[in-house]
Parts: sequence; C-alpha cells; structure tokens
Amino acid sequence: MLESLVFIEQLTGAASLQSSENNIMAQSLALDILIWVCSVKLARYRGPQIDQQASQVELVQLIEKNMDQLVLNCLLISNRTVAHKFAKLCMICSE
Repeated sequence: MLESLVFIEQLTGAASLQSSENNIMAQSLALDILIWVCSVKLARYRGPQIDQQASQVELVQLIEKNMDQLVLNCLLISNRTVAHKFAKLCMICSE
C-alpha cells in the first residue's frame, strides 16, 4: 500500500472530489490516509538511499500534479475539518 503510486493517485482523486454532503466523509478519510502515507514515506527509513529519494520525489510530484483540484475542493469549498487536514498534508509534503 505504501509503495503503490496508483493507490496514492486514487486517494488524491477521492480527496479532490467536489464537496457535497455525501463526499465530505470520503474526502476526510482519503485525506487521513494520505497524511499517514506521506508521513511514513517522507520520513527517514532504512533502505537504499537512492530508492528512498526517488520514491519521495514521485510522491510529492503526484500530490503537486493534483494541487489545483485539491486546493479548490479541500481548502476553498469544503468544511473546516477537511481544510485543516489538507493544510496538514501540505505541511508534510513541503518539508
């Protein structure tokens, strides 16, 4: 799960859905999982240094690719809880 870029793409897609009463829970859960995955992948871990850096760069690039939709739907349109989770994800990825 942590190594799959397809999984992360699907999570960013779920997080960037337009907010509605039905999507708020899915958006919140997707952001929770994204925060967890990014925290684990972007933290130092034991393994080949080159593989680690390449994996981290791919993850951040994937988040950046969907940043416009995420900002619009998580920060501007959604509720305060989702906006806080999105802000936390941004802070983790910017470090």
